[in-house]
Amino acid sequence: MNFYPLPSLISVIGNLSLGAFVYAKGKKSQVHKSFALLCLILAFFSLNTYLKLVTQRAESAYLYNYILSTGIILIPFALHYFSFHITKINTLKEKIALILNGISTLFFLGINLSSPHLLVTKMIQKPFGYVAVNGYLYQVYLLGAFSFIFYAIYLVTLKYKTTKSPTEKNQMYCLLISFGIGSLNIISFIFSTLGYNYYSPTGNIANLLALAITAFAILRRGTISTLVIFEQSFLYLLLSVFIIVTYIVVVGLSYLLFIKTLPEISIFVTILVAIIISYLFQPLKEKFSYFSKKIFFKIDYDAPTFLLDFSQKLSNIFELSKLLSITTKEISETLRCSHCFILLYNEESKLFETKASLDNKDKNLIFKEDNCIVRYLSQKDTLLIREDLDIWSSQDLSVHFSKEELLVIMNELKKCKVAICIPLSSMERMFGILCLGDKIRSIYTPLDLYVLKSIKEQISISTKNLMLLEEMKKMKENLYQADKLATIGTLVSEIAHEIRNPLVSISVFAQLIKEKIEDKNFQEKIKSILPNEVKKLNSFLDKLLNFSRASEFQYQKVEIGKIIEELLLLLEETFIKHYLTLVKDYSIKEAYVLGESSQLRQVFMNIVINAVQAMPQGGQLRVSLSQEERFLSLKISDTGGGIPEGNLSKIFEPFYTTKEKGTGLGLSICKRIIREHQGEIKVTSEVNQGTTFEIQLPLVI
Repeated sequence: MNFYPLPSLISVIGNLSLGAFVYAKGKKSQVHKSFALLCLILAFFSLNTYLKLVTQRAESAYLYNYILSTGIILIPFALHYFSFHITKINTLKEKIALILNGISTLFFLGINLSSPHLLVTKMIQKPFGYVAVNGYLYQVYLLGAFSFIFYAIYLVTLKYKTTKSPTEKNQMYCLLISFGIGSLNIISFIFSTLGYNYYSPTGNIANLLALAITAFAILRRGTISTLVIFEQSFLYLLLSVFIIVTYIVVVGLSYLLFIKTLPEISIFVTILVAIIISYLFQPLKEKFSYFSKKIFFKIDYDAPTFLLDFSQKLSNIFELSKLLSITTKEISETLRCSHCFILLYNEESKLFETKASLDNKDKNLIFKEDNCIVRYLSQKDTLLIREDLDIWSSQDLSVHFSKEELLVIMNELKKCKVAICIPLSSMERMFGILCLGDKIRSIYTPLDLYVLKSIKEQISISTKNLMLLEEMKKMKENLYQADKLATIGTLVSEIAHEIRNPLVSISVFAQLIKEKIEDKNFQEKIKSILPNEVKKLNSFLDKLLNFSRASEFQYQKVEIGKIIEELLLLLEETFIKHYLTLVKDYSIKEAYVLGESSQLRQVFMNIVINAVQAMPQGGQLRVSLSQEERFLSLKISDTGGGIPEGNLSKIFEPFYTTKEKGTGLGLSICKRIIREHQGEIKVTSEVNQGTTFEIQLPLVI
């Protein structure tokens, strides 16, 4: 049972698979193409080793080596060519070095075709298979090959030291790790130059592992789905390599030790190792998962624990500013990002404004509605990752963004030092943006992106709910303020109405004083009425000045008929001036109610004045007093144009008026005063027929 060829066969399959996978993810990229070429050449190298181990004849082994040694000769150039493209160091010096490498490669390819014995003289058989005996030029080839390989490593190291991009720095970091692992295969070449030809299965596995890490370094700049697939593949690759090597070592040793004494022991050991490996698979998987995430993916937090704790914290916050502050703090501390801030949409300014930030520099950052980032997030409603934009093409998107537009978005993100944008949406409308800067000493991993996608909806819901709660608080405050202003407005309007009433009386007497100054009855009226009207004016002004004390009215028995008569007497000349006929219909002589006379006078005055204004061309004003059970009924009717049916339900609403200079508070105040007196005010009207206001007040017996 020969286990030696197995690692080489695995390496062949693995190299070809990795090359095809990476090439398929970026067929137009020179980096992807050069990596696929490197994988193909290393597959030739592993296939050469495999065929020499399985063949039974030296001639066949020499022929395989002659045909497939191209893989060995091209390795330095392929590695240098790949490093040249991935580091993007395109100086004249580097181009000359690559050309020299190409010339050297062509030279040794020519030697291999014309005089292969100068590189490999013959094949000798070992217990594990055939190995090559090196010729005179082989050492010269190795010297040149190592020089160019180390120069490729130098390019990656130089890029690692000079780049300012966290993504590129971590990419170069992974490449240096892969070079370190791949150098295990160089050891066999060094020993071969010293005359020690042996087979090392770790060399092929090391190449495969190095290529896997290199593929990760390339694809970690790719899309989320690609990274997730590769992370899982990388984990199982590490696990598979460990299991295969362990299996080969244990079974191989048992076979060599007991082949002569107990040949059947190898079968027992094989079964036993298989059982042990199957039992330890899950613990090994967890250990290797931790190892790969810690070393290669830079993950040092437990995602499920973070998501649970984060959810509990958000659910216990009822203040928007606190929610935003804790969100930025928790995300930045867990993911270790340089910046973290949240912008919310302001309906008044039509801008996305920073509401929470860990860095004071971010507090003044705003996005307009037509900003390219805002437009992209509004249409896509998914994570916007800056490093993805230089890879995606327009046909990969569900919305139509050209390559030029993607470039503009990427430059805008770089300008703002933002690596990831997360839209916060509700009811298919974006109201906020969570922005994250570059990670400190690392880049965002698939797990980071999974965590961000998981908390996106929760942050959106919590933030929107608290925004609505704050809006409700503002509305409540505004309603309170409006109610306060309405109270002040009502008082001012009341005083304006009350001031107007005494002024009407004074104005009437002023107009008649020249004509009736000698009339003794008129003189008596002046003596009795004018002082009272002036006193009312003074009282109303005192009420305004003492508003803060809000003194209460004193309710007492009031004779309604007397107030009505005084009012009608006061407006007698107004009726004559407007060609109005006054009709009185009193079915009750004395009617007392419990109330405040000045307030009731205001109500009656307002309704009578409205009736007068409703009949500009003259008409009839009817005033009726009657008793209905325990209530006094006062009806004031006019024969004016009437009120349309659609407006009847609105006339008592504050600020509703059909008059050009009306305040819309008169009838609203009347209704409030009557209700405070435990009464009711009603209105009936017909267009072109007139309007009747009925006031009902509880009688005092």
